[in-house]
Amino acid sequence: MKDNKFKFTNDRLRKLKHNSSTGKRQLYWDTDEKGLAICLTRTGTKSFQFQIWSRTHKKSIVQTLGAYPALSLREAREQAVAKRMQVNAGEDIVSTAKQ
Repeated sequence: MKDNKFKFTNDRLRKLKHNSSTGKRQLYWDTDEKGLAICLTRTGTKSFQFQIWSRTHKKSIVQTLGAYPALSLREAREQAVAKRMQVNAGEDIVSTAKQ
């Protein structure tokens, strides 16, 4: 679905509404920052997530970064870059997150 990928801006994120017909969480992907997504729940909660393939775990890993707008778009992008750099350097961000 093409509609779930777009350049995140504060204006677009504020206006983003859950499609109540699905009843499920909805994910939208940022076209500017690889791996950065925003998850919308039925109740209207918006949370930034980071997703990347882990060679260490041989599966896709997802980490919630924080709720929007408490976590700003700028901060979410910075965290996504940092996490991607950690994974590319061979670090296990799953184990690090559990500490």
